[in-house]
Amino acid sequence: MDLSPYRRHAQPIVDRAIGAIRNAVGNGVDIDEIVLVGGGGRYFLQGLEAAFPGRPIHESKDALFANVRGFHIIGQILCKCRGQ
Repeated sequence: MDLSPYRRHAQPIVDRAIGAIRNAVGNGVDIDEIVLVGGGGRYFLQGLEAAFPGRPIHESKDALFANVRGFHIIGQILCKCRGQ
């Protein structure tokens, strides 16, 4: 589904989120790379590039399912640790 018509409505929220990240990590001097995951990761790309210039930014190939795959892997590891 093409969400581009709604981008102007979402952009202020994205900008606030990036501002909160900047407030938490400062200028990002300790950040080596940024990895975008999740279905909306690509909407943060331009703002992150502006907020953290010179930092490599990687987007997951299948970003929509990246979070759920990670949670699944963690769940499997936890089950093994608990002997389930």
